[in-house]
Amino acid sequence: MQPPHPAASRWPQIKQEMRTLFQLGWPILITQLSGVGLGVVDTVMSGHAGAEHLAAVGIGSGLWIPVFLFLIGMLYAVIPNVAQLWGAGREQEIPSVISSGIVLALITCLPLFFLLRNTEPLLEAMSLSEQLVTLTDQYLHGLSWGMPAAGLFFVLRYYIEGMGKTRPAMIIGLAGLLINIPLNYVLIYGKLGFPALGGPGCGYASAVVQWLSLAFILFAVAANGLLAQLKPRNCLSAVNLTTIWNLFKLGFPMGVSRFSEASIFAFLALFIGHLGHVAVAGHSIALNFSGLLFMVPLSISMAISVHSGHLIGKGDLPQARFASYCGLGLAVCIACIHGSLTFLFRDQIVLLYSSEQAVMVLAAQLLVFAAIFQIADAIQVSSIGALHAYKDTKIPMYITLFSYLGVGFPIGYILGLTDYLGPKRGPAGLWIGLVIGLSVAALMLLLRLNKTSRAPNNSLNMKTTVR
Repeated sequence: MQPPHPAASRWPQIKQEMRTLFQLGWPILITQLSGVGLGVVDTVMSGHAGAEHLAAVGIGSGLWIPVFLFLIGMLYAVIPNVAQLWGAGREQEIPSVISSGIVLALITCLPLFFLLRNTEPLLEAMSLSEQLVTLTDQYLHGLSWGMPAAGLFFVLRYYIEGMGKTRPAMIIGLAGLLINIPLNYVLIYGKLGFPALGGPGCGYASAVVQWLSLAFILFAVAANGLLAQLKPRNCLSAVNLTTIWNLFKLGFPMGVSRFSEASIFAFLALFIGHLGHVAVAGHSIALNFSGLLFMVPLSISMAISVHSGHLIGKGDLPQARFASYCGLGLAVCIACIHGSLTFLFRDQIVLLYSSEQAVMVLAAQLLVFAAIFQIADAIQVSSIGALHAYKDTKIPMYITLFSYLGVGFPIGYILGLTDYLGPKRGPAGLWIGLVIGLSVAALMLLLRLNKTSRAPNNSLNMKTTVR
């Protein structure tokens, strides 16, 4: 009798890993989509206040999002620490990580708070109209009031997600989305005795949602029996300068990586803005749709971080490597489906956004590039999630900086805006650069994951920040 094929004998394990990742990942996906929904609601509702208000929210969001992503990237260091400690059965050491994470969040949020309140010189340098500068500045002022709450919220969210509890954040995300709509209505249009703030009202509404989300996450922590460990007296005694520093060393590269990835899209939008409204509209459609699709591999990536972190904490390094590659395979399979559907139905997708012929033609062309980079995007974000589980963040940061800013952006600029390599290709050239940058990142991060997960001394990665 022939022995079963190795792949067949592995199939039950693969199915179990897929099931675990799905259970962890689908609430994260809903949470991420809720965050995207907040931006959609702000855009739609501010647009009814006037074109200047819509533009102010758009420009303000372009400045806010990289700052916000840096913050949550920095605080993401909480997840691998909690996941490894939880997997190792050392729950008593987790409060030190959370208490130190809270301190790190407040230290990080303070300069970001003042940064958002002092953007007027930057806005004036962008040659915007005086009214647009004023409205954008007011919008960012509103957002700034939510920064402390956002920092504390993400520490507590990553606390419970690090232990595999991903549903509370999903419920809070959906609640925040629903609450944001009436808040926007009241503050944008001036209802219930409040002044009509227009676009800036979105910023203040978002700040209120951040504080309410913090209250909700505290309730969720208490409901899971985890609040007792975080009483003020316990938190103060658990704060550890070494732990804060180690969280910073682990989180700063994550924050820089997220900031750089967001920045390249901001740079693309800035350069495309000089090519006319058709180029801007086509680019925005392709970017918006691909951004929605990206939420799926991003959610899988976060699930990989939690699940593989648990296995690493248990000391089961072979299974952690196996789980990481199962997650990566799942993300690639979904990316193949996304890419195929995007390519086949690109004309129908564009119709959901615009009926202007020139915009439709360009957007459909750019969606071809969006379809192509689905696989590379899935590989790079899944690899990063797995590497974070191993607390490997510095080299991935260098890889992303090199790939996006050192390869993708220069190639896109040359192809799209110069005639060094033939006629200018406009937005298509910039998107070619994006595809190349993502492909380079995917290849290098995959090689890095193979090395990190295979290295005989990767038990060093299991060391927690607690001493």
